[in-house]
Amino acid sequence: MPDYKVYKVYLIGDEGHSPEEPEIITCTSDQEAASRAVDLSSGKVAELWQGTRLVAIFPKRSEEMQRRRRPF
Repeated sequence: MPDYKVYKVYLIGDEGHSPEEPEIITCTSDQEAASRAVDLSSGKVAELWQGTRLVAIFPKRSEEMQRRRRPF
C-alpha cells in the first residue's frame, strides 16, 4: 500500500498573499503533488507545502502556457 502524504496548495493573488483557504491534496510523492498543484493553479502563482516544509513555488503562467498544458 502506498504511503500517502498530505499537502496544501496556496494560490497567491496579485496582492502577494493567499485570499482563500488552501486546497488540501493527498499524494504519494512530491512530484505527484507538484503536478496536481500546477493543475490547480489556474495560471496563478501557487505554493506547495507539506506541513511546515515549502516544497515548491510555481510562477504565474500565461494563457498560452495554460492552453499548452491542457490539450482539450
